[in-house]
Amino acid sequence: MERQTSSEQHLRDGKRTLNTLRVRDGNTDPVLSNIYGMENGPRIRCVLIGSSSRRLQPRWFVSNSWLRYSTSKDSVYCGPCRFFGPQGGDSKEKAFGVSPINDWSNLGKLVTRHQALKSLQNTIILCGKQGLALRGHGEDDGNFVKLLEYRSKDNGLLRDHMLKKETTNKYTSPEIQNALIQICGEIIVGDIVRDCNKSPCFGFITDEATDCSTTEQMALCVRFYEVDKCITKEKFLGFAECGATTGKALTDKFLHNLTEKGIVIQNMRGQGYDGAANMSGKYRGVHARVREIIPDAVYTHCKVHSLNLCIIHACKEPLVRNVMDTIQTIAFAFDYSAKRLTAFNDALNNDELAKGEMDRRRKLKRCDCDLLVAVEESKVVKTMINQERNDQAVWDALFESAIYIAQHNDIEPSFPRVEQRQCHRSNKEADDPSSYWRKNMFLPFIDHLYTELDERLINAEPRYSAQYLLPKRLNQLSEALVDSVFDSYSRDLQLTKMMFHREVQRWRTRWVIVDDAQKPSDLSDTIRTAHQDLYPGIHKVLCVLVSMPVSTATAERSFSVMRRVKTYLRNTMTTSRLSGLGLLNVYREKILDSELVLDIFARRKNRKLALVFQ
Repeated sequence: MERQTSSEQHLRDGKRTLNTLRVRDGNTDPVLSNIYGMENGPRIRCVLIGSSSRRLQPRWFVSNSWLRYSTSKDSVYCGPCRFFGPQGGDSKEKAFGVSPINDWSNLGKLVTRHQALKSLQNTIILCGKQGLALRGHGEDDGNFVKLLEYRSKDNGLLRDHMLKKETTNKYTSPEIQNALIQICGEIIVGDIVRDCNKSPCFGFITDEATDCSTTEQMALCVRFYEVDKCITKEKFLGFAECGATTGKALTDKFLHNLTEKGIVIQNMRGQGYDGAANMSGKYRGVHARVREIIPDAVYTHCKVHSLNLCIIHACKEPLVRNVMDTIQTIAFAFDYSAKRLTAFNDALNNDELAKGEMDRRRKLKRCDCDLLVAVEESKVVKTMINQERNDQAVWDALFESAIYIAQHNDIEPSFPRVEQRQCHRSNKEADDPSSYWRKNMFLPFIDHLYTELDERLINAEPRYSAQYLLPKRLNQLSEALVDSVFDSYSRDLQLTKMMFHREVQRWRTRWVIVDDAQKPSDLSDTIRTAHQDLYPGIHKVLCVLVSMPVSTATAERSFSVMRRVKTYLRNTMTTSRLSGLGLLNVYREKILDSELVLDIFARRKNRKLALVFQ
């Protein structure tokens, strides 16, 4: 009797150490706040198991604050799971939730399994976020096992778990790792998909690359406008293996993976790919086949690729091509010498002008850059090129710089002889080297680049007419343009043409009374001012326009993660494992709930041991 009173006193002391779990309305439920589910502690009876009697140990309530004691059933259960958890499921799922436990001899095993598996899961998340290989040459010498052994020095439960002789119940096998990694990836993707489906529409971005095991991998990404936070996002959804690279095979693969992840594909309003024939083909390419299913999913060629192609095609001029070959040879001289490369990097870091130009190159790769900004910047470049072409002072400065470099290398400025019979050589007449190189190299290169920019970057897509809804461009918005906007977005507008015209008229009037300095100038700022309830048509049009991809930079960045995760020493990794580890590495700042991961893990398959208390 004295022993029983001491136990009850220990339980009351432990009760004061519990953190009270509060329900959403702010009130505390007795099941959650009291250690027994009642105000006064009961007497715990002894249970005869075999030839010996067993009693619930008070220390379990101190070390496991979720445990609650039922006096009517003389059993323990998980208070939060009993209160919030589902009431269905098999016998393993009901353990500690629907069906309380009074097997005091095995209670310790049930509790320690939960804590040990949680430590295993946290270690896997750590390795995934840091890009560490889980396995080594064998299963017992990898980072995963070694980190568990290191953590077990200060964790008695984990140490006892790792010292088990049974290998089947340790849950450290590659199959268990793959299952937990896959669940972590699904949780990350689930949050992204939830935000994407809340948005009125999204753009699909993808690219392909070959990994170190010569497997064709495709990176799946989405671009959408998050209405709640008023920001544009581009999110990586994972990798998928390409069985074939034909337009039909890739289309089926893309749509299947998006549907499998929970994306509502009918909300797709933009496609962003490179210019490969199987992607951009007019009749049998991916974008054409996708538009047969989703007619409003307009294709946009990656603007970064387009800019690169402009320069490549402009460099096909014979003299420019020879110059580029010489520059490539010089680049090899730096690339193959550590001393030369270090000196070059030091000089580049000290050149503020060069650093500024390098920062400008990254402009198109930012996810907050929309198509209107890309086209406007292209027009700026085109105008500057045209001005510099007609400015003799620009060429004189370039030629003087070339003479300065030539003199330092003991080269005399000259130009090739002119021969009338050699028709494949640039033979424009010139009196001096400056005139010759300007007529035969500078002007042809500038003219070619000017034409390429106009054709590849500044194209007249009908959807771009929505740019005149921006407050600073409303003075250029004619009735014909309003009709063009309505026709381009008619499937997404729940309005008649007359109603849309009236809404645009109210939109004009709103910004007439606002100073020009206070008018938003870009697409994202304009969407924030176009309230969804007051201007539903304009809001929908702008959301569609901002969701159209600008570049495939997000997909290409994911290939950097792929090469860090799947190396030549880890080339047997499956695509599912690669995708899960890639998601953990990309979204390393995201905090994953280990309890949620273990809950999904326990429900997904009937385990030999009860792992999670539901």
